[in-house]
Amino acid sequence: MRKFGRVFALTAGLTLLYPIVQAEASTYTEAERLVSEAEKHAGSLKWQISVEHTKEIKYPDMLVFNATKDTYLIAKSATSKLNAIQRKQLEERLATNVEVHYNRAIGYIDAITSGRKITEKTQRYKSLFEREPTSDHTEAAYHSLSEEIRKQASLLYRVYGQSTRSAILNKYKQPGQAAINQTIYPITTKMEIDKLGDLIERKSSQEKISAKVEEIFGLFEFIYSDEFYEAFYGKYAEVIRKDPYFVQMEIEVRAFFERYNDAYNTEDIDKVKLVLHEDYPYREGDIELAIEMFPIYDLKFESISIEVLAILGDIAIVRVVETEINEGDIEHEQMLHEVLYELKLSNGEWKVLNLQVIDSSPFNKEDENKSDTDNPAIEDPNAPVVKKVY
Repeated sequence: MRKFGRVFALTAGLTLLYPIVQAEASTYTEAERLVSEAEKHAGSLKWQISVEHTKEIKYPDMLVFNATKDTYLIAKSATSKLNAIQRKQLEERLATNVEVHYNRAIGYIDAITSGRKITEKTQRYKSLFEREPTSDHTEAAYHSLSEEIRKQASLLYRVYGQSTRSAILNKYKQPGQAAINQTIYPITTKMEIDKLGDLIERKSSQEKISAKVEEIFGLFEFIYSDEFYEAFYGKYAEVIRKDPYFVQMEIEVRAFFERYNDAYNTEDIDKVKLVLHEDYPYREGDIELAIEMFPIYDLKFESISIEVLAILGDIAIVRVVETEINEGDIEHEQMLHEVLYELKLSNGEWKVLNLQVIDSSPFNKEDENKSDTDNPAIEDPNAPVVKKVY
């Protein structure tokens, strides 16, 4: 009886243990099946995110991507219910054969999505810049494009394969970066002009305003398109004339050229001396030339267009279009000059510190009978003659 009891007890223990073992085996088999299914989808996905296989940059088949994602997550959940030994084996397969391709696909998709945004933002920015290069909308589009390019740079680290990364760069980033590089100086100029406006609005010192103006004219030198140069110079000219000091100096500069013309038109050597600064390098030569010419020629000067470009402390940069008529016994000549003057304040009065003739051409008597539109240089005496000269 005691022996029978022991056999019964052992038999009962085996009966209780068998369903548990059978359940574990069933769970492992199902988990392994799910892992194998995930591996199959991931194997298809990995070829769709390689440019060497697709020969083009495009989104992978999203049905394959979603199938990989769903089977991966289900398999991962199933393996988490296994014992440590079984779980480790299947989790390693998932990590090596599924998870790595799934994560690479996410990085690849994100990079393409960002790339498409770069393309859209590049087109929008270029269109805005062509139409209204100095507007706030154009600057905002520039910054938005720059930010998207920076964002993609970080996303590209998640894209697998050098050839695939290079293909994405060539397709999306390079055109966007080219648009940025080609317009960086004009947009920077616009930003500095805005800062100039802020300085003027805050009534900052003339020292700060002059420094900003000098910086802006330095940037003008890098704007190679005449059309865009005129646009940005026009914006600067509008802003600088909100500075009361500049406006007052502009009035004084115009008054100076009345005295300057008068000095030569009246052939008054003393007046000529007064309009030339002591530091003007050609002062003595110009005075001697005037002394020699006044008895021979009847000189007539007229400034038909005066444009103050900048006031930098006690220095004024001025562009002048002027006519010069030399009447003598032998010849009669009328010239049209475009001259860049550098003036300097001396005891409260402007005087010539330096000058540069930008353009000089004959201006014949018959030209006086032509319409203003026949001579672009005097099309509008009040309009600025825009040229990169400073």
